[in-house]
Amino acid sequence: MKIFVGFEEAIVGTGVRVGSPPFVVYDYQQCVNILISNGDMSIDEAVEFLEYNIVNSYVGEDTPVFLTKASMNEMEMEMDWLGDPANKDV
Repeated sequence: MKIFVGFEEAIVGTGVRVGSPPFVVYDYQQCVNILISNGDMSIDEAVEFLEYNIVNSYVGEDTPVFLTKASMNEMEMEMDWLGDPANKDV
């Protein structure tokens, strides 16, 4: 499993998907907090850095994923906002 150095405290567990090896799951907000606590990034800078350099990187089949905690209601509101009918009930 791939691990992003410096973000170990943000690991919430592991995940699996069909046909792939297990992967590390990170708490997205905790990753942002780690970047901010290192001292030289604002919230916006931390989010931009995390998105550009880490979240959007692909490092193989076991590329880590980032969890954003949300209730079912929050997820439904986001799907409505995105206008993506493919993400409705399966």
